[in-house]
Amino acid sequence: MHNLIMSSILCAIRGGPESQITLNKAMEMASQQNLILNLVYVVNLDFLSTITGVNSSVAEEELHSMGEFILEIAQEEAQDKNIETKSFIRQGNIAEEIIKLANEINADYIVLGKRKATQEQATTEQSVVLDFIEKIALETTAKIVIAENEIKE
Repeated sequence: MHNLIMSSILCAIRGGPESQITLNKAMEMASQQNLILNLVYVVNLDFLSTITGVNSSVAEEELHSMGEFILEIAQEEAQDKNIETKSFIRQGNIAEEIIKLANEINADYIVLGKRKATQEQATTEQSVVLDFIEKIALETTAKIVIAENEIKE
C-alpha cells in the first residue's frame, strides 16, 4: 500500500515585507519539489492583555479578517505559480498553533521567517527566536527551514 499523503510544507505568515521573503522561500520549495503549500496565520491576542480599554472581541475579529486577507493574497500568488495550497487561521500561542497544525497535516517542512533584530534588543530577540524555533523543532517531525532576509539595507 503506497502512502497517498503528499508531502507538504507549512508556512507561517503574518503579513508585511518579511512575510514575503518567507512565502517566496516556501513557494520556491513547493514548486521545486511538487509539494502542497499549507499557509497558516495565527491570531495571537496576548499583546491585548497589556492594553486597557480594548474590546478584545473586536480586536479578534479585526485580526481574523486581516489574517484571511493576508492568506488570500498569498494563496493567489502561489496559485499563479501552479502551487497547490491550503490555508488555515488558528488562534492562540503562535509556536503551539504551528506545532499542532504541523502534526495534524504531517508537514515535512516548516518554513519560518526571521525577524530582523533591532540594535537595542538584538541578543534578547535572537534568543527568543531560537527558543521559538527549537520548541517547534522538538515537538514536530518536520524539518525547519528559516527564510533568511536577503534584502540589503
